[in-house]
Amino acid sequence: MARPRNPVPTYSRHPSNNTARCWVGGKWVTLGPWNSTESLEAHRRLCAELAAVGPEVVAAKSSAGAGATVNELLLAFMEHAQTFYRRTDGTPTNEVDEYKQALRFVKNLYGLTPAANFGPLALKAVRTEMVAKGWCRTRVNAQVGRVKRAFRWAASEEIVPGSVVVDLATVAGLKRNRTPAPERKKVGPAPEKLYAATLPHLRPTPLAMVELQRLSGLRPGEVRHLAPRDIDTTGDLWVYAPADHKMSYLGRDKAVPLSRSARALLEVWTTGLGPDDLVFTPARAAAERDAAKRAARMTKVQPSQADRKKPPPTLKTRTPPRFTTMGYAAMIRRACDAAFPLPAALAPRRVGTRKETPPQWWARLIDEEKAAVKAWRLAHRWHPNQLRHSFGTEVREKFGLEVAQTLLGHAKADVTQVYAERVKKAAEEAVRAMG
Repeated sequence: MARPRNPVPTYSRHPSNNTARCWVGGKWVTLGPWNSTESLEAHRRLCAELAAVGPEVVAAKSSAGAGATVNELLLAFMEHAQTFYRRTDGTPTNEVDEYKQALRFVKNLYGLTPAANFGPLALKAVRTEMVAKGWCRTRVNAQVGRVKRAFRWAASEEIVPGSVVVDLATVAGLKRNRTPAPERKKVGPAPEKLYAATLPHLRPTPLAMVELQRLSGLRPGEVRHLAPRDIDTTGDLWVYAPADHKMSYLGRDKAVPLSRSARALLEVWTTGLGPDDLVFTPARAAAERDAAKRAARMTKVQPSQADRKKPPPTLKTRTPPRFTTMGYAAMIRRACDAAFPLPAALAPRRVGTRKETPPQWWARLIDEEKAAVKAWRLAHRWHPNQLRHSFGTEVREKFGLEVAQTLLGHAKADVTQVYAERVKKAAEEAVRAMG
């Protein structure tokens, strides 16, 4: 077994000159004349900073005077983000991936540039690249804000001067209809006809997930990470009260009562589970899929396949421990496509006894046909976030804004205002009836 690395950097002498140095964060840091009071004090200060913020930050700060590069700044910030943006169970939040996507543009354009020279024009150039990628205006503004926060953090660690942060703050966000960036399409409720037609094509696990969302208004991520410990079952009404949620880092509590229909669903799915077990898992969905395939099989099962055993624990399985955002949405998307298949003129064809593969099918279509396929899917698909809007709109219509605000877990009523589609329609009908 290898010896663990010494957390205290060694005070060593440069072989070619009479100076002291330390190896920190993958680079040498010069401390001053060898064995001098100045260098010894610098070494003690370096050890204290190393214990406080970590080697990457110390290395980036030490090279700031000589021109720390943007790459060094980004490396130090991502080390910070990996530990800062975490859930209570230690897993990283989605914010880490968002920062990776935002800072990738900075790295590609200005990675070798001194961080102190990264100014408003550089930030605007990064923003232009984001717009060219096809991101909508609100996403571009959000990602530019993350870039600003990364440099603000670097200024707090003395990697860049504070004037850099002040200069970057002068870059205003993109304004509606005054930029080539497209506008984000508003998320509305899931159309009832599409929702009802899709349900028969969902297997039990995704079916229970979408029904729970529709009955409770939970976010897709809350359903994907739901465990029995998140549900208070002591009262007549069960209450969804997770210890870790979207606003828990601000010290806010969340307690959303669940309807009796949602409780009846959860009673079935939480039976036999431990407090920390996930209610909905990809492994259970995969077992349902395999069972459906076996039931629909037309040929005899081969003897070599009759008694398959589980893989050894040392081998990695492809089934993730929990549903991902894309995995949950993909199950609904496939059910929508099964409920509303493409017209025969646009659907994949059969080549001999086999069906066209997706790449072959897409390569065969002309531009007009591809546009027609996209339009068809846009009109016949819905996604998990729309179920929360359906719930919020229905509750606000029947019980008012304040009740909808409480059940959706919003701290401010203006956030709940987005769930107003049916209320607006009711107002229009009232005006028409007035003559």
